[in-house]
Amino acid sequence: MKKLTFFFICITFFAFLLNSCSDKPNPVMSDTQQNQTNDLTKGKPSSPKPEIAELYIEGWQNVKDIPDSNMIVHYKVINAQTVEHMSLGFRYDLDGDGTYRTFFDPYVFYTTIPGNGEAVIEDDFIWDGSVMPDFSFNGVLFDQLATANPDQYLLHFSVSGQNFWTYNGQLEEDERVLINPRNTVDSFHVTDVEITSSGPKGKKYQLFYKVTCSEVGFKGMGQWIAVSGTISCCPNVGFSTNGTVAESAESVTVTKGRYRFYVKNLYSPNFSYDPSQNVGGLAEPYDEINIE
Repeated sequence: MKKLTFFFICITFFAFLLNSCSDKPNPVMSDTQQNQTNDLTKGKPSSPKPEIAELYIEGWQNVKDIPDSNMIVHYKVINAQTVEHMSLGFRYDLDGDGTYRTFFDPYVFYTTIPGNGEAVIEDDFIWDGSVMPDFSFNGVLFDQLATANPDQYLLHFSVSGQNFWTYNGQLEEDERVLINPRNTVDSFHVTDVEITSSGPKGKKYQLFYKVTCSEVGFKGMGQWIAVSGTISCCPNVGFSTNGTVAESAESVTVTKGRYRFYVKNLYSPNFSYDPSQNVGGLAEPYDEINIE
């Protein structure tokens, strides 16, 4: 009897162990499931980036009369769900070469267009020749360069969102347009460019520029050039004045050598720039200094 009782106790204990083990997760199966989950996560394809699929100015090959004609820009952006906004602007092509001079070709017009969450954003934008206050006292484009008719303007279009940005880059022919503004104003030009210096402080010198024009109220961009020697920082500078003289707000630091300051562009809300009348007859007038 004791042996039989002992036998049943052993059978019951063994069954309990089997049942306990079956309730615990199988470590091999769990690892496999986790690995499969990780593999799926790692292999999840990323969403394609937004892309400018179409961009052109309608009738770009024809000279546009402003304000009689409008510029119609057609754009199409694909994979556009994450687009936060697009920017559209026209830059004045001072030297007429059809490419951006990043520091020296100013925007005469600039606006932003919000994204809408759609996969494809396709629309037309109409520019009626309205410009920012720096370029026209009445808000309508006039002839920016008195010696050129018509003037060339360059379309800039960009698309941005979280962790991405793209733009139209090297311009196609249909992203440029010739404009003949109907509004005319008197002209202005550069009458003098002057460089002054101070120092030395140790082996370094400070250089300053002064640009004088024939009419009051202008803005522009200039550039320091080292013919010989070294410029420590920031050779491209912007300047503005309510009078006829624009002077350095900050100096540039240089070593001994020969340096020039060039006037790269000028614009005014009241006058059209005429570089043919600049001092010395130079399209980009400059002064030069030798630090010995």
